[in-house]
Amino acid sequence: MDLKSLCINCMLEQVVNGACPGCGKKEGFETGRNTSALPSRTLLCGQYYIGKVLGNGGFGITYLAYDCKRNRRVAVKELFPCKDVEREQSGTAIHIVKGQESYFQHVKKRFLEEAEILYRFQQMPSIVNVFHYFEENNTAYYVMEYLEGTDLKHELRRTGKMDWNRMATHLKPILNALYTLHCQNFIHRDISPDNIFLTRDGRTMLIDFGSVRSYTDGQGFTTFLKECFAPYEQYRENGRQGPWTDIYALSVTLYYALAGVLPQKAPDRLLQDKTKELRYLRPELPGHVSQAVAEGMSVLPENRPQNIPEFAGKLFPGEQVTGRQAQG
Repeated sequence: MDLKSLCINCMLEQVVNGACPGCGKKEGFETGRNTSALPSRTLLCGQYYIGKVLGNGGFGITYLAYDCKRNRRVAVKELFPCKDVEREQSGTAIHIVKGQESYFQHVKKRFLEEAEILYRFQQMPSIVNVFHYFEENNTAYYVMEYLEGTDLKHELRRTGKMDWNRMATHLKPILNALYTLHCQNFIHRDISPDNIFLTRDGRTMLIDFGSVRSYTDGQGFTTFLKECFAPYEQYRENGRQGPWTDIYALSVTLYYALAGVLPQKAPDRLLQDKTKELRYLRPELPGHVSQAVAEGMSVLPENRPQNIPEFAGKLFPGEQVTGRQAQG
Protein backbone atom coordinates (compact mmCIF):
# COMPACT_ATOMS: atom_id res chain seq x y z
CA MET A 1 0.00 0.00 0.00
CA ASP A 2 1.21 3.50 -0.88
CA LEU A 3 0.97 5.26 2.49
CA LYS A 4 1.72 8.67 0.99
CA SER A 5 -1.58 8.63 -0.88
CA LEU A 6 -3.67 6.84 1.79
CA CYS A 7 -6.73 8.87 2.81
CA ILE A 8 -6.13 10.04 6.39
CA ASN A 9 -9.88 10.51 6.96
CA CYS A 10 -10.96 6.89 6.43
CA MET A 11 -7.67 4.95 6.11
CA LEU A 12 -9.35 2.71 3.56
CA GLU A 13 -8.74 4.17 0.10
CA GLN A 14 -5.99 5.84 -1.91
CA VAL A 15 -6.55 9.51 -2.74
CA VAL A 16 -7.15 9.95 -6.50
CA ASN A 17 -7.15 13.36 -8.20
CA GLY A 18 -7.10 15.12 -4.85
CA ALA A 19 -10.03 13.29 -3.25
CA CYS A 20 -10.84 9.94 -1.65
CA PRO A 21 -13.14 7.79 -3.83
CA GLY A 22 -14.45 6.06 -0.71
CA CYS A 23 -15.33 8.75 1.83
CA GLY A 24 -15.21 11.72 -0.54
CA LYS A 25 -12.85 13.81 1.58
CA LYS A 26 -10.54 16.11 -0.33
CA GLU A 27 -6.82 16.06 0.27
CA GLY A 28 -5.80 18.75 2.76
CA PHE A 29 -9.15 18.76 4.61
CA GLU A 30 -7.28 19.03 7.93
CA THR A 31 -5.73 22.43 7.27
CA GLY A 32 -7.10 23.57 10.65
CA ARG A 33 -5.69 20.58 12.54
CA ASN A 34 -4.92 21.32 16.18
CA THR A 35 -1.26 22.27 16.44
CA SER A 36 -1.01 20.24 19.66
CA ALA A 37 -1.75 17.06 17.70
CA LEU A 38 0.80 14.90 15.94
CA PRO A 39 1.12 15.82 12.26
CA SER A 40 -0.90 13.54 10.02
CA ARG A 41 1.15 10.84 8.29
CA THR A 42 3.48 10.50 11.30
CA LEU A 43 4.73 6.93 11.72
CA LEU A 44 4.79 5.72 15.33
CA CYS A 45 6.79 2.71 16.54
CA GLY A 46 7.64 1.95 12.92
CA GLN A 47 4.13 0.55 12.54
CA TYR A 48 1.25 2.99 13.12
CA TYR A 49 0.55 5.56 10.41
CA ILE A 50 -1.32 8.50 11.95
CA GLY A 51 -4.48 9.90 10.34
CA LYS A 52 -7.19 12.28 11.50
CA VAL A 53 -7.85 13.28 15.11
CA LEU A 54 -10.77 11.33 16.59
CA GLY A 55 -10.88 13.04 19.97
CA ASN A 56 -9.02 15.61 22.01
CA GLY A 57 -9.46 15.76 25.78
CA GLY A 58 -7.63 17.34 28.67
CA PHE A 59 -5.24 14.42 29.10
CA GLY A 60 -4.94 12.80 25.70
CA ILE A 61 -5.42 12.90 21.94
CA THR A 62 -6.87 9.96 20.02
CA TYR A 63 -6.10 9.37 16.34
CA LEU A 64 -7.33 7.12 13.59
CA ALA A 65 -4.31 5.16 12.37
CA TYR A 66 -3.31 2.39 10.00
CA ASP A 67 -1.45 -0.62 11.36
CA CYS A 68 1.10 -1.27 8.62
CA LYS A 69 2.11 -4.70 9.93
CA ARG A 70 -1.38 -6.14 10.36
CA ASN A 71 -3.12 -4.16 7.60
CA ARG A 72 -5.99 -2.84 9.70
CA ARG A 73 -7.39 0.41 11.04
CA VAL A 74 -6.77 1.12 14.72
CA ALA A 75 -7.16 3.97 17.17
CA VAL A 76 -4.05 5.35 18.86
CA LYS A 77 -4.33 7.24 22.13
CA GLU A 78 -1.49 9.61 22.99
CA LEU A 79 -0.85 10.88 26.50
CA PHE A 80 -0.99 14.67 26.18
CA PRO A 81 -2.03 16.50 29.38
CA CYS A 82 -2.47 19.83 27.65
CA LYS A 83 -1.73 22.01 30.70
CA ASP A 84 1.53 20.24 31.46
CA VAL A 85 3.18 19.62 28.09
CA GLU A 86 3.81 21.33 24.77
CA ARG A 87 4.51 19.92 21.32
CA GLU A 88 8.09 20.62 20.28
CA GLN A 89 8.83 22.38 17.01
CA SER A 90 9.80 19.04 15.53
CA GLY A 91 6.08 18.31 15.52
CA THR A 92 6.32 14.89 17.15
CA ALA A 93 8.09 14.95 20.52
CA ILE A 94 6.59 16.71 23.52
CA HIS A 95 8.25 19.01 26.03
CA ILE A 96 7.19 18.94 29.68
CA VAL A 97 6.41 22.36 31.13
CA LYS A 98 8.96 23.37 33.75
CA GLY A 99 7.86 22.38 37.22
CA GLN A 100 5.46 19.70 35.96
CA GLU A 101 8.00 16.91 35.48
CA SER A 102 7.02 14.94 38.58
CA TYR A 103 3.30 15.28 37.90
CA PHE A 104 3.76 14.20 34.28
CA GLN A 105 5.63 11.06 35.35
CA HIS A 106 2.76 10.24 37.71
CA VAL A 107 0.20 10.74 34.94
CA LYS A 108 2.25 8.63 32.52
CA LYS A 109 2.44 5.83 35.06
CA ARG A 110 -1.36 5.87 35.40
CA PHE A 111 -1.79 6.00 31.61
CA LEU A 112 0.38 2.93 31.10
CA GLU A 113 -1.41 1.15 33.95
CA GLU A 114 -4.70 1.82 32.15
CA ALA A 115 -3.24 0.35 28.96
CA GLU A 116 -1.94 -2.69 30.83
CA ILE A 117 -5.33 -3.32 32.43
CA LEU A 118 -7.10 -3.16 29.08
CA TYR A 119 -4.43 -5.36 27.46
CA ARG A 120 -5.13 -7.94 30.14
CA PHE A 121 -8.79 -8.10 29.05
CA GLN A 122 -8.13 -8.67 25.35
CA GLN A 123 -10.87 -10.69 23.63
CA MET A 124 -13.47 -9.81 26.26
CA PRO A 125 -16.41 -9.04 23.91
CA SER A 126 -17.65 -5.98 25.82
CA ILE A 127 -14.31 -4.33 26.68
CA VAL A 128 -12.38 -2.41 24.03
CA ASN A 129 -9.30 -4.36 22.90
CA VAL A 130 -5.86 -2.85 23.46
CA PHE A 131 -3.25 -4.43 21.17
CA HIS A 132 -0.04 -2.60 22.08
CA TYR A 133 1.34 0.11 24.35
CA PHE A 134 4.70 1.84 24.19
CA GLU A 135 6.67 5.01 24.95
CA GLU A 136 7.90 7.38 22.26
CA ASN A 137 8.32 11.13 21.68
CA ASN A 138 8.80 11.67 25.45
CA THR A 139 5.29 10.42 26.13
CA ALA A 140 3.23 7.21 25.98
CA TYR A 141 0.73 5.63 23.61
CA TYR A 142 -1.62 2.70 23.41
CA VAL A 143 -3.19 1.13 20.35
CA MET A 144 -6.74 -0.17 20.47
CA GLU A 145 -9.40 -1.43 18.13
CA TYR A 146 -11.13 1.24 16.10
CA LEU A 147 -14.83 1.39 16.96
CA GLU A 148 -17.44 2.92 14.68
CA GLY A 149 -20.70 4.00 16.22
CA THR A 150 -21.85 6.32 18.99
CA ASP A 151 -21.95 6.42 22.77
CA LEU A 152 -25.12 5.95 24.77
CA LYS A 153 -25.18 9.63 25.74
CA HIS A 154 -25.49 10.77 22.12
CA GLU A 155 -27.88 7.94 21.28
CA LEU A 156 -30.23 9.05 24.06
CA ARG A 157 -30.06 12.63 22.81
CA ARG A 158 -31.09 11.34 19.39
CA THR A 159 -33.86 8.93 20.40
CA GLY A 160 -34.99 10.06 23.85
CA LYS A 161 -35.59 7.63 26.70
CA MET A 162 -35.40 3.93 25.87
CA ASP A 163 -37.86 1.12 26.39
CA TRP A 164 -36.75 -1.69 28.68
CA ASN A 165 -36.30 -4.36 26.01
CA ARG A 166 -33.86 -2.24 24.03
CA MET A 167 -31.98 -1.11 27.12
CA ALA A 168 -31.73 -4.71 28.32
CA THR A 169 -29.83 -5.72 25.16
CA HIS A 170 -27.23 -3.04 25.91
CA LEU A 171 -27.16 -3.74 29.64
CA LYS A 172 -26.29 -7.44 29.60
CA PRO A 173 -22.88 -7.00 27.90
CA ILE A 174 -22.02 -4.20 30.32
CA LEU A 175 -22.93 -6.37 33.30
CA ASN A 176 -20.62 -9.08 31.95
CA ALA A 177 -17.81 -6.58 31.36
CA LEU A 178 -18.08 -5.31 34.93
CA TYR A 179 -18.29 -8.85 36.29
CA THR A 180 -15.04 -9.69 34.48
CA LEU A 181 -13.41 -6.52 35.77
CA HIS A 182 -14.55 -7.10 39.35
CA CYS A 183 -13.40 -10.72 39.31
CA GLN A 184 -9.89 -9.34 38.78
CA ASN A 185 -10.41 -6.97 41.76
CA PHE A 186 -10.75 -3.84 39.61
CA ILE A 187 -13.55 -1.28 39.62
CA HIS A 188 -14.27 1.09 36.73
CA ARG A 189 -15.32 4.16 38.80
CA ASP A 190 -16.64 6.11 35.80
CA ILE A 191 -19.75 4.34 34.50
CA SER A 192 -21.96 6.81 32.62
CA PRO A 193 -23.74 7.01 29.24
CA ASP A 194 -20.69 8.56 27.55
CA ASN A 195 -18.56 5.54 28.52
CA ILE A 196 -20.93 2.98 27.02
CA PHE A 197 -20.32 2.67 23.29
CA LEU A 198 -22.79 1.27 20.76
CA THR A 199 -20.99 0.00 17.66
CA ARG A 200 -22.39 -0.04 14.16
CA ASP A 201 -22.11 -3.83 14.10
CA GLY A 202 -24.40 -4.22 17.12
CA ARG A 203 -21.97 -4.57 20.03
CA THR A 204 -22.17 -2.70 23.32
CA MET A 205 -18.77 -1.83 24.75
CA LEU A 206 -17.47 -0.45 28.02
CA ILE A 207 -14.83 2.21 27.32
CA ASP A 208 -12.58 4.74 29.10
CA PHE A 209 -10.66 2.88 31.79
CA GLY A 210 -8.65 5.88 32.95
CA SER A 211 -10.17 5.76 36.44
CA VAL A 212 -9.91 2.00 37.03
CA ARG A 213 -8.40 1.00 40.36
CA SER A 214 -7.84 -2.19 42.30
CA TYR A 215 -10.03 -2.26 45.39
CA THR A 216 -7.99 -4.89 47.27
CA ASP A 217 -4.49 -3.35 47.29
CA GLY A 218 -5.00 -1.63 50.63
CA GLN A 219 -4.35 1.84 49.23
CA GLY A 220 -6.73 4.77 49.63
CA PHE A 221 -8.66 6.17 46.70
CA THR A 222 -8.29 9.65 45.36
CA THR A 223 -11.51 11.59 45.01
CA PHE A 224 -12.88 11.12 41.51
CA LEU A 225 -16.44 11.71 40.47
CA LYS A 226 -18.86 12.51 37.69
CA GLU A 227 -21.70 14.44 39.28
CA CYS A 228 -25.10 12.71 39.43
CA PHE A 229 -23.53 9.38 38.38
CA ALA A 230 -21.01 9.19 41.22
CA PRO A 231 -22.06 7.45 44.48
CA TYR A 232 -21.68 9.08 47.87
CA GLU A 233 -18.42 7.28 48.67
CA GLN A 234 -16.70 8.92 45.68
CA TYR A 235 -17.36 12.35 47.15
CA ARG A 236 -15.40 11.38 50.25
CA GLU A 237 -11.61 11.21 50.28
CA ASN A 238 -10.61 7.57 50.78
CA GLY A 239 -14.26 6.50 50.85
CA ARG A 240 -14.69 2.71 50.82
CA GLN A 241 -15.18 1.72 47.19
CA GLY A 242 -15.89 -1.62 45.58
CA PRO A 243 -18.25 -3.30 43.09
CA TRP A 244 -21.15 -1.47 44.78
CA THR A 245 -19.56 1.78 43.54
CA ASP A 246 -19.96 0.74 39.90
CA ILE A 247 -23.44 -0.59 40.65
CA TYR A 248 -24.59 2.86 41.80
CA ALA A 249 -23.23 4.55 38.65
CA LEU A 250 -24.72 1.87 36.39
CA SER A 251 -28.07 2.22 38.17
CA VAL A 252 -28.07 5.98 37.59
CA THR A 253 -27.21 5.33 33.94
CA LEU A 254 -30.22 3.01 33.73
CA TYR A 255 -32.40 5.55 35.50
CA TYR A 256 -31.38 8.25 33.03
CA ALA A 257 -31.81 6.02 29.98
CA LEU A 258 -35.26 4.82 31.06
CA ALA A 259 -36.64 8.00 32.67
CA GLY A 260 -34.91 10.66 30.61
CA VAL A 261 -33.94 12.68 33.69
CA LEU A 262 -31.04 12.65 36.14
CA PRO A 263 -31.36 12.16 39.90
CA GLN A 264 -29.96 14.56 42.45
CA LYS A 265 -26.29 14.32 43.34
CA ALA A 266 -25.66 11.68 45.99
CA PRO A 267 -24.70 14.08 48.83
CA ASP A 268 -27.90 16.06 48.21
CA ARG A 269 -29.93 12.87 48.29
CA LEU A 270 -28.38 11.98 51.63
CA LEU A 271 -29.65 15.26 53.10
CA GLN A 272 -33.07 15.23 51.44
CA ASP A 273 -33.90 12.75 48.71
CA LYS A 274 -36.28 14.32 46.20
CA THR A 275 -35.47 11.89 43.39
CA LYS A 276 -38.59 10.16 42.12
CA GLU A 277 -38.37 6.40 41.72
CA LEU A 278 -38.68 4.85 38.27
CA ARG A 279 -41.98 3.20 39.18
CA TYR A 280 -43.58 6.66 39.26
CA LEU A 281 -41.85 8.02 36.16
CA ARG A 282 -42.25 4.87 34.04
CA PRO A 283 -45.11 2.85 35.57
CA GLU A 284 -45.18 0.54 32.53
CA LEU A 285 -41.73 -0.87 33.39
CA PRO A 286 -41.55 -4.34 34.97
CA GLY A 287 -41.76 -3.93 38.73
CA HIS A 288 -38.56 -5.88 39.38
CA VAL A 289 -36.61 -3.50 37.10
CA SER A 290 -37.78 -0.39 38.94
CA GLN A 291 -37.03 -2.07 42.27
CA ALA A 292 -33.54 -3.19 41.17
CA VAL A 293 -32.65 0.30 39.97
CA ALA A 294 -33.95 1.81 43.21
CA GLU A 295 -31.81 -0.57 45.27
CA GLY A 296 -28.78 0.03 43.05
CA MET A 297 -29.20 3.78 43.57
CA SER A 298 -29.33 3.54 47.36
CA VAL A 299 -27.24 6.37 48.75
CA LEU A 300 -25.62 4.24 51.43
CA PRO A 301 -23.33 1.56 49.94
CA GLU A 302 -24.46 -1.17 52.34
CA ASN A 303 -28.04 -0.89 51.05
CA ARG A 304 -27.07 -1.65 47.45
CA PRO A 305 -26.45 -5.04 45.83
CA GLN A 306 -22.84 -5.83 46.69
CA ASN A 307 -21.80 -7.55 43.47
CA ILE A 308 -22.79 -7.80 39.82
CA PRO A 309 -24.33 -11.31 39.95
CA GLU A 310 -26.62 -10.15 42.76
CA PHE A 311 -27.60 -7.03 40.82
CA ALA A 312 -28.08 -8.98 37.56
CA GLY A 313 -30.30 -11.44 39.42
CA LYS A 314 -32.60 -8.59 40.44
CA LEU A 315 -32.72 -7.09 36.94
CA PHE A 316 -33.13 -10.41 35.12
CA PRO A 317 -34.65 -12.91 37.57
CA GLY A 318 -34.25 -16.50 36.46
CA GLU A 319 -31.72 -15.67 33.71
CA GLN A 320 -28.04 -16.59 33.65
CA VAL A 321 -26.54 -13.21 32.73
CA THR A 322 -23.07 -13.50 34.26
CA GLY A 323 -20.80 -16.44 35.00
CA ARG A 324 -22.15 -16.81 38.51
CA GLN A 325 -25.73 -15.71 39.06
CA ALA A 326 -27.14 -14.81 42.46
CA GLN A 327 -30.79 -15.33 43.10
CA GLY A 328 -32.98 -12.22 42.80
